[in-house]
Amino acid sequence: MGAKKRMIDPGIWTDPKIMKLSSVSVLIFIGMISNADDEGIIEAEPDSLYFRLARKDITIDMIKEALEDFGAYGLVRLYGGYAFFPNWFKYQNLKGRKPQETKFRRPPKEYLTDEYRNEWLETFRRGSEAPYPFETCFSSGESPVSNREMEDKEPATTSESPVCYRCATGSAPVTTEVKGSEVKGSETSMPAAASAEPQPERDGEVSPSEEPEPDSPEPVFKLECPEPKKRKGKPPTAGKEPTDPLYHSIKDSFLAVVGDFSNWGKEGKAIHGIIEKCSRASPEDPSGCAERMIGELWRLKNSGDRFYRDQPFVPSTLNASGIWDRVAEQLKVTADELEGVRMWEALDPYGVRGKAKQAVGG
Repeated sequence: MGAKKRMIDPGIWTDPKIMKLSSVSVLIFIGMISNADDEGIIEAEPDSLYFRLARKDITIDMIKEALEDFGAYGLVRLYGGYAFFPNWFKYQNLKGRKPQETKFRRPPKEYLTDEYRNEWLETFRRGSEAPYPFETCFSSGESPVSNREMEDKEPATTSESPVCYRCATGSAPVTTEVKGSEVKGSETSMPAAASAEPQPERDGEVSPSEEPEPDSPEPVFKLECPEPKKRKGKPPTAGKEPTDPLYHSIKDSFLAVVGDFSNWGKEGKAIHGIIEKCSRASPEDPSGCAERMIGELWRLKNSGDRFYRDQPFVPSTLNASGIWDRVAEQLKVTADELEGVRMWEALDPYGVRGKAKQAVGG
């Protein structure tokens, strides 16, 4: 989810907690706010943030340190690969526009303040009595893990309900059926009421396993999870994936942003193509070449250029010969501008100073 056009209250610059941050951390903090969705949630994997912020003077280690500072000062709460701004509505103005609900996993109950919930209801549920849609598939004690690891987890049973991660974050319909509690395929059934403590058996009574099924069983609420979209090709297993560290570095750089590839076969070939191009362009440092090219593609995609903005951020895009050459040329221009190599050319496009210098024997 991209950044939204929102107004940020100037008071953020005089917030006592933010004033304790370094200049780099403040820049990262403002960048995260700008890229967060309308509920104040953003993917917080350092690699992903590195490409989102697209700043050459910010490193992944700086982002990691900044996230630690944000957490220590209570500016953000981290959970399962995401960051949540508990004071989101304090400096955000969502009035005059239609806010969009998050597509990400919402934070645990304990991370939500009363002020946040009230503002959320006023913003997203104005005139409705619907409560805040709490997440119920995890507890606050759950250790943070990456998004991909979270999706691969087994259904997480908590004190509230056994709901799989994909169900809890999707928009699956809840239906009522008169059936016994069961779990089939991508369907998770939840009894309407159940005791958390085992009940002792009494003399003369039949154990629950031996009781005949009643004629009118109680309703069971069934949460139907939509099947995931089918992708072309499957991600290679650990045994079949190339062992080249550069291959994995390139793959992880893109996945940190997009999360998954729709065509693994195509993107795998494209990664090999990028390695081949970088090996020819920079035999001494193909890894550095790949890092710079990927970073430049991401910067161009977020620069507002219509051509790059509409390009998918995947290896096959960068590997395309026409785009590769354009990104390489733009990378050279960007580097020259940053180092000041072309400063005099910009000031003197016709070489007047050079010609004048030669005329006087300089």
